[in-house]
Amino acid sequence: MNLKKISIELSIDDVKQILQIVLDEKPEDALKFIKNNLFKQVQAAFQAR
Repeated sequence: MNLKKISIELSIDDVKQILQIVLDEKPEDALKFIKNNLFKQVQAAFQAR
């Protein structure tokens, strides 16, 4: 796999959710967020190239 540096934009809701996960220390919520939000953005960035 040939990886490249990408930039993603986080919405205000994404930032709120990240802060809530960190403050509540809920690893299951963090994994769910990564799968449902961050991965989709990363995948879209790679497909755009």
